[in-house]
Amino acid sequence: MNASAGPALQVYGLAILAVFLSSSIDAIVKFAGPEAGLHILLAWRFFFGAIIALFVYRLRSRQVIKAASVRFHAARGLIQLLSVSLYFYSITQLSLAVATVLSFTSVLFVLPVAAIVLREKVSVVAVLAAAAGFLGVAITVLDITAAGHPVEVIRPFGVAAGLASGCLTAILLVFLRLRSASEDSHVISLFTNLVPAIVLLPVLTGMFGAPSLIEICLFFLLGVLGYSVWFLLSVAYARARAQTLAPTEYLSVAIAALYGYAFFGEGIDLRMIAGIAVIICACLLVTRGRLK
Repeated sequence: MNASAGPALQVYGLAILAVFLSSSIDAIVKFAGPEAGLHILLAWRFFFGAIIALFVYRLRSRQVIKAASVRFHAARGLIQLLSVSLYFYSITQLSLAVATVLSFTSVLFVLPVAAIVLREKVSVVAVLAAAAGFLGVAITVLDITAAGHPVEVIRPFGVAAGLASGCLTAILLVFLRLRSASEDSHVISLFTNLVPAIVLLPVLTGMFGAPSLIEICLFFLLGVLGYSVWFLLSVAYARARAQTLAPTEYLSVAIAALYGYAFFGEGIDLRMIAGIAVIICACLLVTRGRLK
């Protein structure tokens, strides 16, 4: 084993752990969301996330937050809240595997968003790959309401929410690229959690229902896991190229399928596997093309 193998394995381990924790968040949302209420779950998840992010910002960051940054991140935080809300809703409506693979469409949506906002040139290969990816989405959700189908019925609103979330996530990624050179990652993380927490403050006061103590503990766990995912990914991507680590993200489909089967009795068939494979291959081609 060469000298670089150890650090390389550690970096991959951090990225895979982040993927596992992210999939665990999805499973917790699917378990607790419908009964607790997504609005309550979101409010407390961002509240605890904001507390953790504020603590880390005060401890680690030296960047002074300026008024222009506040305006920018306030807008970004609102988009973040809408994106996460739609994604969590799709999780409650679809199987974990399908909801997870729909989130990958953010990679495909980045192409038109970056072309419009950043004036990036888009290659023919990337366009064809993105088109193939959306074809994979159609294959994944097509004709699975037939009688006797082993997979749970796909709800149209769940699919629409997943795709809308993917599109909003692409916008967020492009916005972050606009400011990544001038913004501290701790500042970005702070506003990512703080703005949604402020917007959902009326929910925290109990105006729309109050969670139980057990649910609050679960929401605290979501906040810790959410920040941990961000921290692990930031460390991993600081030590390796994004193109190298990108394939680890697609492990989330397998983890989601295992969670869905073990805890929610969800199945998966060959049609879905084919669609998921097409989407993942398309995302890899698009990512490789944009990183060159």
